[in-house]
Amino acid sequence: MKSKAVKFTLICAAAVILCGCAGKEPQIIARTQYQDVNKPVRCDVELPPKPSFDESDPSTAGAVAAYHEEVERLLLMCVGEKR
Repeated sequence: MKSKAVKFTLICAAAVILCGCAGKEPQIIARTQYQDVNKPVRCDVELPPKPSFDESDPSTAGAVAAYHEEVERLLLMCVGEKR
């Protein structure tokens, strides 16, 4: 007799708990956020010859800087940006 009362109480409690959530509107847990993704682009650019850097000769630093500017300009043209 006692176990029937416990089972009945548990079943009634479960029914009340499950019915209590049925009338409620569902909540949005997560929202979709879109991000831009960069895709690799094939670019057929012929790079200029890379100058060698000599620590004892400071004038070679200008040639290396010019090389880097030229390479950056060529690669920006590949992706369609102008500088």
